[in-house]
Amino acid sequence: MAYPPETRAAVRAAYIYQRLPLTDAAAAAGVAEGTARTWMRCSRQDGDDWDACRTAASLSREGQLAVASMVLEQFVLQFRSTLEGLKGNTQLGPIERAEILARLSDSYTKMMSSAAKVATPISRLAVALETLRELAKYIGAERPDSLPVFAELLEGFGARLTETLARA
Repeated sequence: MAYPPETRAAVRAAYIYQRLPLTDAAAAAGVAEGTARTWMRCSRQDGDDWDACRTAASLSREGQLAVASMVLEQFVLQFRSTLEGLKGNTQLGPIERAEILARLSDSYTKMMSSAAKVATPISRLAVALETLRELAKYIGAERPDSLPVFAELLEGFGARLTETLARA
């Protein structure tokens, strides 16, 4: 049975944004689970990975900030503790102290660089998804007659956007 693009978009949205299991997302849209799995697999082959989008959507709000804050907080506590220990240590000579400070500084730089590299693609995708979500709300409120066309275009554009952001 052929379904309109809105049905596929509804399954995708329920899976990604409502975080429903695929079985429940399919049932909510009146689609067989096998059909939803086929759509998910085909979308992944076209560059629209529903699981990656789901992760990005969950991080788009508070998740990413909370994790980054926690990791940075722990690192800063260790950094400060090491500096305090260094201050009170009278057994170390000036060269040893300078060496420890250089290592601490290097660790800090590497950690911040790594955190930025890991978070950037997910963060960019999360911002893009949040923007598209807000655009869909706007179209639904201002031009509800245009929503089916938007959903149809979004299907292909989602894959293109995911691909583009993954390359950047």
